[in-house]
Formats: sequence, C-alpha cells, structure tokens
Amino acid sequence: ADLFITKFSTGTSQVRMARLLFEMSKEEHSAWGPNLSREDMGDILGMSTETASRIIADFKRRGLISEKNNKLIFNDLEGLEAITKEK
Repeated sequence: ADLFITKFSTGTSQVRMARLLFEMSKEEHSAWGPNLSREDMGDILGMSTETASRIIADFKRRGLISEKNNKLIFNDLEGLEAITKEK
C-alpha cells in the first residue's frame, strides 16, 4: 500500500499519469492499456477527470499513446518511463 501511495500521489499530474500507465503496461503484458475511464484514472491519481483527460490528450499528441476502441495503446513506453522520472 505504501508503494502505491508513494507512486501515485507524489509528483506532477503528468508524472503520476505516466507512472500509472507505465505500471499498467507491465500488468497487462502487452501493448494494450488498461480499460479505465478518465474518471477512474483521475480518482486513482487524485486529480479531476478533466485533468486526466487533458494529460491523456497531451500524451496522444506526443505520440506516447494512442487509442482504439476505447483502449489505450502504448506506442512509446520509453517515453512514458522518462516522464515517470521527472521531478
């Protein structure tokens, strides 16, 4: 529980979202992302649905992720991982 709290409650909103997506990519064992709504992601990370949506849109513009049939696709895990290490 402490690891979860530390990973997903510290850092900027972008860093926390990148951590969530990066961790989910490891759990899913594939290029396909979690089937979580923006509201669910916001709740997990302690941010508003709007903030979660803006970050996801930004990650899409940057080519880190894409979306198909309401599922996230991880296009650049190295890029997501780099964001997780930002201060």
